[in-house]
Amino acid sequence: MDEAYIEYTNAADFPDCLTLRGEHERLIVCRTFSKIHGLAGLRVGYGVSTPQLVSYMNRVRAPFNVGNLGQAAAIAALDDTEHVKKSHELNASERERMASRLAAMVFW
Repeated sequence: MDEAYIEYTNAADFPDCLTLRGEHERLIVCRTFSKIHGLAGLRVGYGVSTPQLVSYMNRVRAPFNVGNLGQAAAIAALDDTEHVKKSHELNASERERMASRLAAMVFW
């Protein structure tokens, strides 16, 4: 499951696939630092799965798939809660603005 935009969801019934991970042994949940943390150019993300599936993936991955800069930026991003808060607020306000503008349009 690709949860790249999980931090932008606000529906009460939106599923968090990490909770489903325990119910499905072959489920891999992928998340990224590209969206809410703004690190798209560094291509940093992570997956949550079973040790067996991770072992299979490690057999075919590139040897240096995340650089030092990306790793350092991701570690720093984990502590930057203010940036995450601002990104979330900006996305929410723009989503409301776009929704109201689209609702005001008449489509024939």
